Parts: sequence; C-alpha cells; structure tokens
Amino acid sequence: MNPSNLYTIFIKLLSNRLLLNSLFWLIYAIFPLCLNWNSFASAGDRNTDIAWYLQAISIVYINNLILMPLLFDQRDYVRYFFSVVVLVCSVEYLNMFGITPLISDYLDYVDNKLLMYLYDLGESFFMVLAFAGGRLIRQYISQQHHLEQLQQKQIETELAFLRSQVNPHLLFNTLNMIYAHALERSPKVPPMILSLSQNMRYLLYECNEAHVPLSKEVQFLRDYVELQKMRIEDRGRVNFEVFGNTTGLQLAPMLLIAFVENAFKHASENTIDGIEIDIRLQVQGTDLWFEVVNNYDEHLMDSTLRKQGGIGLENVKKRLELVYAENYELKIWREAYDFRVKLYLMLSDNPVLRIE
Repeated sequence: MNPSNLYTIFIKLLSNRLLLNSLFWLIYAIFPLCLNWNSFASAGDRNTDIAWYLQAISIVYINNLILMPLLFDQRDYVRYFFSVVVLVCSVEYLNMFGITPLISDYLDYVDNKLLMYLYDLGESFFMVLAFAGGRLIRQYISQQHHLEQLQQKQIETELAFLRSQVNPHLLFNTLNMIYAHALERSPKVPPMILSLSQNMRYLLYECNEAHVPLSKEVQFLRDYVELQKMRIEDRGRVNFEVFGNTTGLQLAPMLLIAFVENAFKHASENTIDGIEIDIRLQVQGTDLWFEVVNNYDEHLMDSTLRKQGGIGLENVKKRLELVYAENYELKIWREAYDFRVKLYLMLSDNPVLRIE
C-alpha cells in the first residue's frame, strides 16, 4: 500500500476519537479479565474492579474534556496541575475508602491501606498522563495535517496563477508576430492563425492538470516551433529533434516552452541574419534530457535582454520551486555567441527533477 494512503488512514483513525477510546477501554477491560480469570472468585472482587474501572474513566475524561480545554490549552499550567492532583487524589480516596467498603470486603485483606492508596494513585496518574499525552499527540498531528492541506492549497493556487501568466504571455507574443505579417499582407498569416489556434486549444483544454502526457507537450513544442519558423523565414536555421519513446511519460505542463520561447526571442531580436537555434529532447526509459542552444549578437543585444530571463524564465523557475521543491537544479549560461539551457528530468508518477 502507498505510504501516503497509510498516512491518510492513520490520520482518519486519530480523528475518530470515539472509535479509539472505545477500542482502548474494551481492551483495558478484557485483557486483565483474561489474565486474572481465576482471581474473580466472588462478586465483591468483580465489583471492586468495576469501581476502579469507572474511577479511571471518570478521572481521564474530566481531565481531557474539562481541565485541559479550560486550563492547559489556555497555558494556565499551575492551576491545571494543581487541579489534576486534587482530582486524582479526591476521586481515588472516595473510591477506595467510600465506595469500595460498601461493595466489597477487599480492604479487610489489605495490611497497609496507605501503601495501597499510593499505589492506586500512581496508576491513576499514569492513566491521566497517557490520555493527556494521546490528546496532545492527536492535536499535533491534526494541526500538522491541516497545515499541510493549507500549504498544498496555497501551492495549487500559486501554480494556477503562474500557469495563467503563461497563456496571455505566449498569446501576446504570437499575436504581435501575426500582426506584423498581417500589415505586410503576408500569405503566411492564415497558417499562423491555424497554428495559434492549435496551441491555444492545448493551453485552454489540455494543460490544466498537475501533469500532462509528455507526447502532448512535445507536440505543443513542435507546433510552436513551426509557428516561429514562419516568423524568421529564411533568416536562419531551426533544428528540433526528438529521440526516444515519449509514450506513457508525464511532466508538469508548460515547463519547457519558456526555454524555447526565449531562444527565439534572443536569437531573432538580436541577430539580423544567420539565426541558429538547436532544440534537442531525448528520452531513455524514464530519463529525459532537454537542451536548447541559440546564437545571438552581443553588439545588438539590448539592456533588457542582457538581464537573464523575463516573465517566461522567472515563471518556470518559480514553478520548479513549487512543484519539485529541492529536487531540482537549473543550468542556464551564456558563452561567447551562444545562450544555452541544459536540463535533465527523471520522469515518474511523482517527478523528481535534477539538472546535469
């Protein structure tokens, strides 16, 4: 069974106080009876045990349901501990010297009643301590579970916001490109609009889950690359290669597009001619290697593009932090004429991400 499922079941059991308490008191009543069956020779012996059993229940629940909420939870520890001592001593005294003589001759066979009283006090204090500790442990685990749920909801909300940023950002850049071609009455506008509609269909309907099929993400990248090829026309070379079987693998949606988008942005806006973009995706088993390389002209590179990133890269970095926590690294660097991204992912049901 999945450990997360076991943890969920454990939390549910801890939340069911009635079940836990009933089970404990049932075992507490039956176990001594089975061990000491021969000692219950008379009704008086049984009555004495029943009286002590009821005494333990009363002390435990007066403490857990009244004293702890009113005093301990309010951090009034001095009054709480004083109240527990008074409770245990008084109930134990009433049971031993008030109730027991009325229902049994048990005390007639006890040589040292004070020692027996102190012994029973120790048992009662142990019961109170055990149930109080159980209550505190249950509260702590419940609070941690609630905190985890809040953190998960916060992560999901932030991820949804980050994904919503990707869509308009990608749409804005593509529409600008189509608009420029429309002004020139380019015949490429209709196929551009068709490619854009395919991209938007994927964005709107297929990438709203935490993970999407890798094959669909690759097809989305292909469509985007074809759209960008129309934009740069004959000003350079774009190479997109996919090796290996992408079937059955999943990854976080829209995770790779930011690197591809930035490659076209850096190359096309900073190189008049001779654009070179190489995109390589390789799958072997559950391992995925992804590399993007684009050239640029240092002299044409403006101040905004000198700053690594933009909304696309900043977005994907935040998503990596949220989805993969500390299980990832990202290597992005510039060489003399190239801008490079190198990425390694180990794909699974719960992807762990690391960079070569």
